[in-house]
Amino acid sequence: MLWIPFAILFLLIFRFQWQYLVLVVTVYGLMIAITYLMYWMGMEGFRYLDIIPYQNQSVSKNSSYTNLPNSVISGYQLQITELMDTNQLYLDENLDLKKLSLHLSLDPNLVSYILNQHFSKNFYEFVNEYRVEEVKRRIMDSSSNHLTILGIALESGFNSKTSFNRVFKQLTGITPSQFQKEHQKKG
Repeated sequence: MLWIPFAILFLLIFRFQWQYLVLVVTVYGLMIAITYLMYWMGMEGFRYLDIIPYQNQSVSKNSSYTNLPNSVISGYQLQITELMDTNQLYLDENLDLKKLSLHLSLDPNLVSYILNQHFSKNFYEFVNEYRVEEVKRRIMDSSSNHLTILGIALESGFNSKTSFNRVFKQLTGITPSQFQKEHQKKG
């Protein structure tokens, strides 16, 4: 868009005089450089905006989380569990620590600290427990009978059969199909 007015001015004022070609090429090069710099500054601005929610918290990225009062930690624990229970974020197969932190408006390092120290789990163990419980609930629910176990797992936030089977057996001690058979025997 910057080139159009420049080209019109060149046509009207200089009437294609070749001695001004060096000037035109130089100005055109400068416009390309300015456009690139504006693009780069805009992209850096987006990266900066990604950090802004964390700056408004009473706990900054650089502070020590071990000095936080138990009441603050308990409040954060409650926020995390309420968010997972009510919003069911674990159903998002692309959920990661950063997304969870953005929903909580907390620093990812703080969320990780709370999960590790106060839930005694890493992020993936924490989320996968919710997902396994969701799979178990759906297997026992008759409205999900039309789905395969893998279909239920994918709807519950798992993104692969392998990870689902591994996590399910690790947390329950049995395979998903064994769980389904046991449920069918009881029901």
